[in-house]
Amino acid sequence: MLSTQLTPYFRLMRLPALFSAISNILAAHLIVTQGQVQWDALLLLMLASCCFYTGGMVMNDYFDYEEDYRDRPSRPIPAGQISLRKAKVFGIILLAAGLLLAATVGTKQFAIALILLILIIAYDALLKNTFLGAPAMGACRSANWLLGLSVVELSPLVWTLALPIFFYISALTLLSQVETTAKSKTHVYACAFGMLLTTLVIMILNNIGVLPHSWALVLIGMGLVVILQHLQSILKDFTPTQVQGAVTILLLGVVPLDTILVLAAGPWWGGVIVISLWFLARKFARRMAIT
Repeated sequence: MLSTQLTPYFRLMRLPALFSAISNILAAHLIVTQGQVQWDALLLLMLASCCFYTGGMVMNDYFDYEEDYRDRPSRPIPAGQISLRKAKVFGIILLAAGLLLAATVGTKQFAIALILLILIIAYDALLKNTFLGAPAMGACRSANWLLGLSVVELSPLVWTLALPIFFYISALTLLSQVETTAKSKTHVYACAFGMLLTTLVIMILNNIGVLPHSWALVLIGMGLVVILQHLQSILKDFTPTQVQGAVTILLLGVVPLDTILVLAAGPWWGGVIVISLWFLARKFARRMAIT
């Protein structure tokens, strides 16, 4: 009975995608500490990230309720499973909890978390359906990565570690903007271009020594080929169902990207731990929609 009552909230939070937020923090932490894990900070920041991600998803549905009534009537709010007021309160509580958890780690973490909170609200309430929507979501994920990196001094070189996730998420968001309408193939081409930029950035970071393990570039190349093949298949059958499927694959792909970044700059065993989150995410995604 309790599980049945909680399921609408799990769907509202898009629980399967939560593992991608955790992997951001874990990957960033493993790279900057080189495996010398600071457990207290890591656990608190992972919890903070969970709260920010799920809170952002809840507020996304809160601000999108009119669109969901029209295009996604099975979502928890339009389906009448959760009231609009309860969703708003739930989202605010989650975001506030994220800010509090980050603050317990330190003032630097609080400052980054506050920026992340502002970016989340700005995206959900104002920017989502504008030309700034994709980079705003990319900035949200970059800020999440910065939370993971924040246990060390955030020098310019450390900041660059968050660049691949910025371009990847921005590209993914461009595609997600047409997941219910499939109205413009331009978004597919823009997503492909963003994925190429992500690969280029990783190659540059390898060249300047930020991601020193060159063999990891092979994995990036393989991942790019897989992604471009999926995008090509969408162009042949451009429907909302196909786009939603690709968005799901790319969102789950955040974890393998984080894994490759760990393998490129951190301890190899860290990559094994991060990729394990992908298997958990896939298991949950079979039961619950991720987009």
